[in-house]
Amino acid sequence: GGSLRIRFHRLQIKKRRAHQQQRIACFATDIGVREEKRLEQVVMHNLKEKIRFTLSAALYLLFNLRIGADLAATLQATGWQILQTAPFVAGLTYLIVSVLQYMGDGGKVPWDRKLRLFFAIGIIAGLILAIWEYAGVDLQQ
Repeated sequence: GGSLRIRFHRLQIKKRRAHQQQRIACFATDIGVREEKRLEQVVMHNLKEKIRFTLSAALYLLFNLRIGADLAATLQATGWQILQTAPFVAGLTYLIVSVLQYMGDGGKVPWDRKLRLFFAIGIIAGLILAIWEYAGVDLQQ
């Protein structure tokens, strides 16, 4: 946990420094204005990707939300729902990512795309199970 956070933080710092150096280099050249606009587009694209990722995670939680009598019951039911479905969703995600890598150039799929795929499959699974549960089918049989 902690070492992963430290590595992630160091990676973020390296990316910020590299981005700052690119901006300085753009201003130093004759085509600095055009390059700066291109860099702004890249930054906006990254911001849109972060927003989409966050919305995917929020929708995943929303579709797996199970309402209880109080907050504790709701959190417990939602946690249990996620724990029950996560192994299947992760397995299907793994299979799809493997196929994508095999069909592509063999390159790795970025981690954020893997998680967004996990969230999408989890949303579908949560929706199907919610319809099943609310229709009155007992899953404990």
